[in-house]
Formats: sequence, structure tokens, C-alpha cells
Amino acid sequence: MSPAAVKVDRLEKTLGKNKVLRGISLEAGSGEIFGLLGPNGAGKTTTLRIICTLLSPDAGAVEVLGFDTRTAAEEVRRRVGVVTADIGVYPMGPFAKQRAESLSSGQKQKVAIARAIVHDPEILMFDEPTSNLDVLASRDIRDFMVEARGRGKCVIFSTHVLHDAERLCDRVTILHEGRVVATGSTIVLIVISQVSTRTATQTYTVGYSGDIPAGLDILLIATGLKLEPVADPAAAAKQEVDLGVVFQTAQIDEYYDPTRQSAHGNAFLSFFLPYILVTMVLTGGLSAALDTSAGERERKTLESLLLTPTPRSRILLGKILAVGLVSLIAAIAAIGSMLLALTQIPLLGTHVSLSPLGAIVMLWLAVLLAGSFSSLTLALGTLAKNFRQGQAFATPLYFITIFPASIILFIPDFNPNLAYYLIPILNAVLVLRDAIVHNAVAWPALGVTTASLAATGLICWFAALRLFTRETLLIKS
Repeated sequence: MSPAAVKVDRLEKTLGKNKVLRGISLEAGSGEIFGLLGPNGAGKTTTLRIICTLLSPDAGAVEVLGFDTRTAAEEVRRRVGVVTADIGVYPMGPFAKQRAESLSSGQKQKVAIARAIVHDPEILMFDEPTSNLDVLASRDIRDFMVEARGRGKCVIFSTHVLHDAERLCDRVTILHEGRVVATGSTIVLIVISQVSTRTATQTYTVGYSGDIPAGLDILLIATGLKLEPVADPAAAAKQEVDLGVVFQTAQIDEYYDPTRQSAHGNAFLSFFLPYILVTMVLTGGLSAALDTSAGERERKTLESLLLTPTPRSRILLGKILAVGLVSLIAAIAAIGSMLLALTQIPLLGTHVSLSPLGAIVMLWLAVLLAGSFSSLTLALGTLAKNFRQGQAFATPLYFITIFPASIILFIPDFNPNLAYYLIPILNAVLVLRDAIVHNAVAWPALGVTTASLAATGLICWFAALRLFTRETLLIKS
């Protein structure tokens, strides 16, 4: 980090009867985006107001580029530009002929930024600037902060949104009830945000040494992290835990081994790959299943097939194996092409890959899904008089299988118990997501999933066999 542009030393502030700041200290350097992260009421806004001289501290000191905020407030204001969520503006530039109240929130924020940087300050402070803005306006604000960092500005950014801090900031100070909980890089935020894809069978583990600052243990445990004391966090991060942390007096040091799991890349795969697997296994062999059942009835070729000396159970088994093979090939081809494309396209600067364990679990689940879907679609096709009717019978499968499975992927805090793994299709999504994110398998969950999908396949097999051997199959053909 470059020399500190902003130094805050043991800052205290009381507003009314409320002790807002309780001895916080931090440093932000030029050429970085420094984040203040914490819930509403943590003291973020008060800290920024003291830095920009709007408020005076009760105790402690603040220096901005070497100037004390109490004795050289005017010099500080010359070097600081502030953008807040509460936008009070006078129209200027392209909006000069409009009344201020007629501007949209995004336009007001652009004017506020223009006002903040008109004197080319060396320090830029953004107090939750994307609050109440639409997606495009928020993106413009974030792009501007990144551009300012590239020009060597010191950018201080306060937010209560974990994802924004993780995406934008080089370093973060976490505030809680007016105290500094921790200061460090955003690696810890990446791991915490990865908990959003956790399931009941997997937990992120933080191996730490030193004394955990008051409040941080509550924050980590609340987000689903398991805390374990270790002798050497750096070594533990390579073998035993997801993140190694050394707690020191004024900072924390994080140790993270990207070869064990890629946070962003695995999150991406854990979202899309299960969905693609289920979709392609179902749709890849659907036409073949209907053609070899309802299609044969429509073409009047079923009777000659049934006249062969081969038992009908073997004929049906051959159809299931053929349709299952088509489904597997379609799913593997789709997933393989996706992974190949991702190796050529950087994803937010991270490497996306599927571990050998994840590949094995995916292939095993694909076999189970292909067997179940093949039996089910053949049973539905045997009920139909023609191919078109078979398509109509199969249409509800999309809503019964793919839709619930995909909905789960959009619920970041979905935390199922083991009973959910009894639900066909849903269990495959959950197990594969675990294997991708954690590069580990929860064997009880995989066992329950295997039994559930196998039982579903057998039930569909017996149903298809019962339909395949009835006399009405020939009468209606």
C-alpha cells in the first residue's frame, strides 16, 4: 500500500446520547479503494463526516494528506470531494436549464459527482452512493470509482452491501457499533460471500490464531463460517481450512490457497452447471424416447417389434439404455463445450475449472438422471398414441423437474436439511453444487441422493414395463 493519504487515530464521537464512534483507527492510501463496511448505525457516515470536516471529533485525530482536520479544515476541504446518498444539488452542465427536483436520481448523482470533483480533489469519499439508484446508474458510479483509483486518487467507499465491498475495494475496515472489528484485504469477504452457496452438508472453515476482535466472531458465525484455532494459519490454508487468519493488534493477515478452490469461478459453475446437467439430460434424450415409443405406435412398427422372440422386458431395457446414452452424450457435450469456452473467456479475472472430484460426481449423477428420465419419458411415450401427444405428455416434466431445481439456484441462503436430498432432481442439484464449491462430497447426502434417484428410476421402469406389456398397446396402435 502507498503512504497513507488519510489517517484516523482513535476517533471518538458522541451524538446526543448515542456513542457513535468508540476509538476507531484506520489508514487509506492513494491509488486504492478503501471500504468502510458495516450495518446501518455502525458509524460509517459519522467517520466520513469527521474526515471531511463536517463534524469535529470528541477525541482522537484525523490527518488528510498531512493536514489536521481541526487546525487546517480549509486545506482539508480543498483536497476532499464527497458524494453522499442524500443528494442535494443545484442543476449544472447539461442539466443547467432543468429544475433540481425534476432530475432523476441517477442525474442528481451525476451532478453530485461533478460538484465533488470540480476542484480535482486528491481524496474522494462516497457514502453509500448507489442507494436508491437503478442498475445502470449504480454501474456508472462504480466505474467512476475504479477510474479514479486508476488516476491515483484515494477513494473511500462506505457501504453495508457485502458484494459491493468485495467487488470494488482493495482493503476493507469492518465497523460494528462504532468499533473497528477488522481491517484487511477483501479475501475474507470473498469467502464470506461464498457462504451464500452453502448447503446444510458443507461449511466454510476459518483457521485462526490470535485473539478475535470483539464482534467479528459473531459476524463470521452469523454468516455460516466455522471457526477453528490453528497453530499455523498459513499452512492450514493449504491443507485443512478454507481461509487462514492471523489476528494482530491493528490488522488481520489472511492466507488463502486459490489452487484448492476458486471462489468466483466455482460460484459461477455451481450456479450454471447443475442447471445445464438437468436440462440437457432431460431434453437430450426426450425426442429419442418419444420416437421409440409413441413414434413406433404412430408408424405402425410396434407390432413387428413385439413379434420378435426377445422378452419385452429386454426390449424395454434396450430402449432405456439407448435413450439414456443419447441423454448422457448430449449433457456431456453441452457441459464440455461450456467448460472449453470458459477456459478461453476470463470470468471476472478468475480461472474457472471443474475439479476431478466434481467431474466424477457430475458423471455419476448424470448416469442416475439419465436412467430415471429415460424410464419416465418412455413410460409417458408408451401412453401416447402419437409423437405429438407424447410431446404434450412430456411438457409438464419441464415444470416438475427443471423449474424447481433452477429456482433453488436463485435462493442464495437456501439451507436444506438432509430430507431435501430425498427429492428427485433437487438432490442432484444440491450434491453437485457442494462438490463444485467445496471440492468435497458429503457422503450421507450422496448416498440419499443415489437411493432416491435409483428408486425413481426403478418405479418408472416398472411403470413403463407394465404399460409396454398391456394388450391395449396394440389395439390402439
